[in-house]
Amino acid sequence: MSTPKRYSSILLIGPPGVGKGTQGKMIGAIPGFFHLATGDMFRSLDKESEIGL
Repeated sequence: MSTPKRYSSILLIGPPGVGKGTQGKMIGAIPGFFHLATGDMFRSLDKESEIGL
């Protein structure tokens, strides 16, 4: 049986306009990292869908 792979996470928090998205995109460009902007995910939900608001 193979050993499970371990993943690291980086969480960027702060008020609007301090560069979280910019820094996240820069980190996401590093091989082995992935940029996920949860705010973008929520804004893209269709408001008329079952899970929309």
